[in-house]
Amino acid sequence: MGRSCRVSSVAHLKLLMPLMLFVGISEGSPLDYERWKVLAVNLEKVSGDAYPPTLSKLEGMEAEGYLVVLSASKTKGIAEVAVASKALEDLTKIQADGLMTFDLLSNSLGKTLDLEKRDAGENLPRASVTFTSYMNFSQMSNYLEGLPAQYPQRIRVDKSGRSFENRTIYRVRMTNNITDTVEKKVVFVDGGIHAREWISPAAALYVIETLIANTGLTETIEWQIMPMLNPDGYDYTWSKDRLWRKNRSKSPSSTCYGVDLNRNFGFQWGGLGTSSSPCSDVYKGTSAFSEPESGALRDAMLPLKGKVKAYITFHSFGQTILYPWGYSTQVKHPLTATMNTVAKAMAAQIKKTTLAVYSVGNSAVVYYPAAGASDDWAAYAMNITYSYTIELRDKGVYGFTLPASQILPTVRDAWEAVKILATLV
Repeated sequence: MGRSCRVSSVAHLKLLMPLMLFVGISEGSPLDYERWKVLAVNLEKVSGDAYPPTLSKLEGMEAEGYLVVLSASKTKGIAEVAVASKALEDLTKIQADGLMTFDLLSNSLGKTLDLEKRDAGENLPRASVTFTSYMNFSQMSNYLEGLPAQYPQRIRVDKSGRSFENRTIYRVRMTNNITDTVEKKVVFVDGGIHAREWISPAAALYVIETLIANTGLTETIEWQIMPMLNPDGYDYTWSKDRLWRKNRSKSPSSTCYGVDLNRNFGFQWGGLGTSSSPCSDVYKGTSAFSEPESGALRDAMLPLKGKVKAYITFHSFGQTILYPWGYSTQVKHPLTATMNTVAKAMAAQIKKTTLAVYSVGNSAVVYYPAAGASDDWAAYAMNITYSYTIELRDKGVYGFTLPASQILPTVRDAWEAVKILATLV
C-alpha cells in the first residue's frame, strides 16, 4: 500500500529459517508463491505515533526475507501477511507462545496470482490501451509515445527522466491547446510508485483516456500525468517477483536491492515509518531524493510551483482517500478541514457513480506514520492545498493481485475522484 508502513525489528528471528532456503529464491529465477498463504495478524492498539510491537516483529521478519507484509491498518488493527509454509509453521509456534494471534485469509496465494497472470499482457496493437487486462511496461510505453501523433494539438509527452535501469519515465501534458501560452492551473497525477500495485498505473492511464474524450476539463486546466514512476520495479513484478514493492537500485552496502520511493521524498525524510536497512520494504534510501525516479517527479513539479492546484498519487489497496500530514499524528496540517471536506466529496462521488465505498482520513491516523512520502512533500514543498493519496480497490480480498475483471470498475473510481477534485480547485 502507498501509506501502510512498518518499522524493522529482529525480535524472534532466531525462531525462523531463512526463506530463501525453503522456497528456492534467487536473483535469476522467478519467485514461486504456489504454497504461500495469507494471514490476518492482529495488532495491538496504540496511540499517537506508536507502533504495535507485533507489527515491528513482522517488519523485522520481512527485512530478513521470511514473509511479505501486504498491509497494516491502524483503524482495523490488522496486518495482512503473505507467508510460505515453513514461515507459517514458525509463526504458529510464536502464536502458541502467546506472542501473536492471527487468522487464515487465503489458503493459496499462488492460485490468486495464476488467475491474474492469465489475464495479463494480452496482445495489443501498437499505441493501444486496454482496461480489460493489465499492460506491461513496453505496452504502456508504446501507447504513451503514440499519443502526440494522434492528438498533436492537445497532448505532449515528455521524457522526464530515466530510471535506475535506464527506462524512460514519461510525463503526459494535456490541455485543449498545448501550444497556448496562456497559463492555466495544473492538476498533477502520478501512478506506479510501488511496483506491485498494478491497478495504480492503470488508473493513471484511464485518466488520460477519459480526458481525451472529455475536452471540457482541459479548457481551463493543464493536466500533467506521470503514469509509471517505477518502471524497473514494475517490470520486475512481471518477470521475477509479483509482490516486489521498491525500485531496483543496488545498495552499495548490501546485497539487497531497492528503495521505497514513497519514503524517499525530501520532506521529513528518514522519520517515522522508514528504515535504514536496504533489505526493508520501507528502506528510505541513502538520502532524500537519492533515487532517479523520485527525483524525476520532483524535477517535473518544482518549475510548476504556484500553478499546481491539486496533486493525486494512486496506490492500492484499501479504498481510502488520504491527506497530509502522514509523517506524524502529532502535527496537524493547517488546512486539514478543507482537505477533509474535498476528500469526502470525492468519496461521495465515487459511491454515487460506482457504488464503491471509500473511507477518508489523515494518512498517519488511518494507517501509521510514514515520513518522506510524495503527498506530504507536494503539500509542503509545492504548497499544494489539495494533495491526496488514493488507495484504490479492493479492501483486501485480492489486495495487490486485483483480477482483470476489476480493472475497469476500479479505474472508474479513480476518474470520479479526479473529476470532482478538478471542479473544486
